[in-house]
Amino acid sequence: MVPALPHRAVLGGGALMLLSAALAFSLAPGRADAQAEPPAQAAAADQSQQRHQQAPAPGPLRVAPAERELFDGFRMEGPMELETWFGDSATLRAQIDQFYDLSARMDELRRTISHAAAEVLTSLPRGARFCPDEVAVPFYRTHNAAQRFAGHGRELEGIYHDMRQLDALGESAGLTPDYRGKLHEAQAVYEQLLHDQAEIHAVLSRQVQREMQFRRCRLPALLRQGAVQVPGEMTVTGPLSAARVTFYIDNRDCDKDFQLFVGEAMLGRIPAGEQVAFQTEAGRHRVCLIDPRSDARCGDPGTVRVTHVYEGWSVTNHCR
Repeated sequence: MVPALPHRAVLGGGALMLLSAALAFSLAPGRADAQAEPPAQAAAADQSQQRHQQAPAPGPLRVAPAERELFDGFRMEGPMELETWFGDSATLRAQIDQFYDLSARMDELRRTISHAAAEVLTSLPRGARFCPDEVAVPFYRTHNAAQRFAGHGRELEGIYHDMRQLDALGESAGLTPDYRGKLHEAQAVYEQLLHDQAEIHAVLSRQVQREMQFRRCRLPALLRQGAVQVPGEMTVTGPLSAARVTFYIDNRDCDKDFQLFVGEAMLGRIPAGEQVAFQTEAGRHRVCLIDPRSDARCGDPGTVRVTHVYEGWSVTNHCR
């Protein structure tokens, strides 16, 4: 006979199984002690058995088939895409357009710098060592245009190297003939812009700034003053007269004479073994040096050089 348990007792799953087996053994038919149990003990045993039947023993967790079919994992499917890390022919075509757009803007800025620098030099008084207020606006325009030219130059240099890389990868084969021609000419344009950058630096550092420092101009103060005076839109009322500069032709290494043409005008002759100074307006010119005894004419291959002539600019002939 199993002793009665109080109702507040809580049994685990394993204890309930042992209790159920003991009850089944003690209440089996033919046992006299089971028939002699008091009514209170029999009632407690019935309640324990009912509690065991209502709470089955824990077993492994199983998921119903209908519930398992609701989630079958993620499925990532889609069309395959080819990623071009370095670009393709369309990228190269867009870069060529950007390159020539930047080069056109830089060429316009170069002309702006040339005119503004000439205005600075003509605004400075000759022979007097003082800095007039009239030089502030053209000096600010020169400085501002030079800064923009340098910024466009850095951007253009990156595009040019990307174009060369795509060309080396064979993407130029997908271009139309006109764009292949532009790609071929890009190297000459790039080299000319590098030459323009060097000439602009020479004009501003060797000519404009030296002249202004000689006249005791305070450059930072002039930049601040010019930034206030420059209007939103500039109206040109008349042509500006360019300053005259002195440049040199060094012919000391040659045993023959040369003739010098600037534009369409012949400025003079450079004798053999001598260095001669000439004067012209500051700015961009077509310079031609030819031997008067030869049949060469200005415009023939190798006779003309387009350059920016500034104060102290020089050319050295090498004949030996």
